[in-house]
Amino acid sequence: MVYVKYNVRYMMSNIEYVIEGRCVICGEHIDDSIQLCSWCQDPNLEESLKALVYDIEDKIHQLDRIDIKAEPIFSLIADMGLLGLRHKLLTSFTKALATLILESARTNKLSLKKVQYGQRNVEQFILLLQEFNLVNYDRNLREITIPVDSVFYKIRHEVEIEPRRNPAAAFILGYIVLKVLLKTIQTIKEGKRITFGEGITLLYSLISKDDKIKVMMPKGFTAALVFILGHLSRGFVDFSEIDLRKFMNERGVTGKEFETILATYTCAFASVHALFERAEVQSYGRITIYWFRLNSEYTRLYERIRTRSVSR
Repeated sequence: MVYVKYNVRYMMSNIEYVIEGRCVICGEHIDDSIQLCSWCQDPNLEESLKALVYDIEDKIHQLDRIDIKAEPIFSLIADMGLLGLRHKLLTSFTKALATLILESARTNKLSLKKVQYGQRNVEQFILLLQEFNLVNYDRNLREITIPVDSVFYKIRHEVEIEPRRNPAAAFILGYIVLKVLLKTIQTIKEGKRITFGEGITLLYSLISKDDKIKVMMPKGFTAALVFILGHLSRGFVDFSEIDLRKFMNERGVTGKEFETILATYTCAFASVHALFERAEVQSYGRITIYWFRLNSEYTRLYERIRTRSVSR
């Protein structure tokens, strides 16, 4: 959580400063002159994102219907999205996703109010969906149109199969966030600065109180996601709770937020498949810690995708 001591009246003229001093993706403290930490600017991470996004879009275009469990790449993306499905800063966005998926079975046009339900303003998230052609949004009419080739139509069958678990929303969230992570990294590496309302910051939340603005990053999701992607891109398939805790502590993710991540990693919350094939508890005197190994199916999948990507 980043506290910004700007007067609300001057917020818009100073908005670019709210993302200085932290990595815009994971929230680690960094020098003001840069926007990505060493972990997030690693070329291997960018290549991993490119490979995943290319492969998943290739699969989506080939199919009329997305079956999450039938394709490892789909279940991997849904499991990654699951990390953010319960994040308190993303609740409004995930509810909007669920509504769009359900409504796509009935209509291709609905009002912004229909997906808001009195929650925090979701317009910025709708703009993010529009950026990647999942919806069209008319800001004057505040009306959302779902294009005929939108992935919403291909994923809605998952809601009919498992309405309570809603892996469809997790899949869309994972898909969109991978794309915006890649775009953010590429934009910054081109020498441009990301300001509020661009790239990954469309997942941020602004909360005003008195004469101050709170800019809140969903680090419990984005940091947890790049932690996994970073390990994949570096060829590491296992890590300990201590590794995870150290990474998150450096980004200010502690307490209940960290415990929620740990619970998701250990499958205390239901997952689509399982990011990890093993979550062992080991004792060191009076201390017990978890050891994790990434799902071998996902690891093999990533290696195949990466090999194809390098050969192109």
